[in-house]
Amino acid sequence: MANWALRTLTRLAGIPAALCIVSAFAVACSGPSSTSDGLEATPAESQTPTQQSNPSNGTPSPAGETETETPTPADEPSGPTATGIQGPDDTPTPEPGEPTATETPAGDDPTEPATETLEPTATAPPDITIPDPPNASIRFEQVASGFVEPTLLTHAGDGSGTSYVTEKGGRVRTLNGDLFMDLTDRVIDTGLGGNDRELGLLGLAFHPDFETNGYFFVHYNDFSQNSVISRFEVNDDGAGNPDSEKVLLTARQAEGHFNGGTLLFGPDGYLYMAFGTGGNRPQDHAASQDLSSIFGKILRVDVDSGDPYAIPADNPFIDEPGARPEVWVYGLRNPWRFAFDRLTGDVYIAEPGQFGYEWVHFQAAGPNGVPPGGVNYGWPIYEGIHCFDIESETASDPGNCQPPPDYQPPILEYPRGQNGGCVIIGGSLYRGPAIPELQGAYLHSDFCSSIVSAAWRDESGAWQTATLTDLSGLVSSFGEDEAGEIYVLDIAQGLVYKMVPA
Repeated sequence: MANWALRTLTRLAGIPAALCIVSAFAVACSGPSSTSDGLEATPAESQTPTQQSNPSNGTPSPAGETETETPTPADEPSGPTATGIQGPDDTPTPEPGEPTATETPAGDDPTEPATETLEPTATAPPDITIPDPPNASIRFEQVASGFVEPTLLTHAGDGSGTSYVTEKGGRVRTLNGDLFMDLTDRVIDTGLGGNDRELGLLGLAFHPDFETNGYFFVHYNDFSQNSVISRFEVNDDGAGNPDSEKVLLTARQAEGHFNGGTLLFGPDGYLYMAFGTGGNRPQDHAASQDLSSIFGKILRVDVDSGDPYAIPADNPFIDEPGARPEVWVYGLRNPWRFAFDRLTGDVYIAEPGQFGYEWVHFQAAGPNGVPPGGVNYGWPIYEGIHCFDIESETASDPGNCQPPPDYQPPILEYPRGQNGGCVIIGGSLYRGPAIPELQGAYLHSDFCSSIVSAAWRDESGAWQTATLTDLSGLVSSFGEDEAGEIYVLDIAQGLVYKMVPA
């Protein structure tokens, strides 16, 4: 590990101090912090299996926090920016690392051009219009300012048209700036510098029946650096009540980054929770392949049954000895932002790499409108489609590693440093009415380059990518309003932009 630190310092020596501080939330400018090896997760006391609930529309929600080498200066983007990947049947997968992270259950309470896209994994649905991003004419219009380190924009789906913005330090505000709820008395406020830069208020999801029950859920880090998933209720005046907290799950984080963050209600009405590896040590990486750990996973629970939740009866590992029954998919590094397509139910997961590549995973919904669980996305055996070695922290060409069970390769990747990029920022599926050419395109960006790109499947089912525009600032997250229009947040300047026709 001493050699790791030396290599990291050598790589980072040329980074200007200002960039290190300003972009520290998503780009680590130092090696891993030294913390205890003990990782603890605290799930529900009662986890009885439940039958699948009725489908409801999910609400897609700074980001893939990674240790990175010096970002290269951004060039003007032009044309495709992401690297496509060979089809899944041709891509080998690695042996899982030996997991060493431990957890304990508990109670209540784009400068190089990109290669073209994938071999088709499936033909595009016949009744879905094929997007045409190269002919889309857009701009991003500033619609709000004054936020302090905004991390997410979402809505409640209650017909009010209100959008909510989370601030990293612990506050939730409406888009017009009104305070909805203040959790600064329990959320750690680390700013954008230091080894703990990725801690804070990271996720927010409103219950599908929020208009009736007033429930909403948050993902934050407390003063002890634990990740906490909690449910809250609104007061009679419609504001969030900080005293109504009911803790669903807590997880002790080894380090102050790779915490995940997204909370989403899926098309099935269940709550999906994203957790990163929790750290950057070999044992933290290996936890992604360890089904007894919640780290490097997306979890799926039923918050309408059990106390504080129950396990859906069709969760993939519910009957596997030693596995955490909450686990839905695994082999992830840091799913800071993932999104469901509100029309099809498909899911997209953006993933940051170590020093080599950034990538996006896709999983089509099944006949029941929900993407199947049990998928292994390959970290740390793969970095994108490249074999990854934990100890040397290097990626090699595909073909040198053995695919793990249930492996699914990404649909696109791009090399770290392309057009000044450093960390991919996952976005949303565009389903708004304002820009027809983008209907069904997956929008994403990069924290350092702020280039906004679109990914889509053409008529053959092959994945394509194109650059849409280049924003200034530091993109921390995408958001989606009730009508399906897209927003982008600048965490450094506290700005919110809306994507509109040019």
